Amino acid sequence: MQVQQNTAKLQLGGGSEGLLTRLARVVRHVRKIIAGRLALRQLEELEDWQLRDIGVSRRDIHFVGDRSWLDDPSHLLNEIAREHAKQIIRKTS
Repeated sequence: MQVQQNTAKLQLGGGSEGLLTRLARVVRHVRKIIAGRLALRQLEELEDWQLRDIGVSRRDIHFVGDRSWLDDPSHLLNEIAREHAKQIIRKTS
């Protein structure tokens, strides 16, 4: 009986530790999404030539802004900018 009680305590301890780890991961993810949304708002204030200079267009920003709140806008814009750069390289090659 003593062994069963200790096993239960260990499982509970491991479970709550796992819960805290998952909670911390969720909090980090939410903070990253919020930071990305704030950066997206700042990008919306830039001129078109400035956006082109960093490899995105106003259309790209609206596309990313219309996506789900669960999507990381900075990651999506990074992918879009990389794809635009690849297209430019292909055209000049």
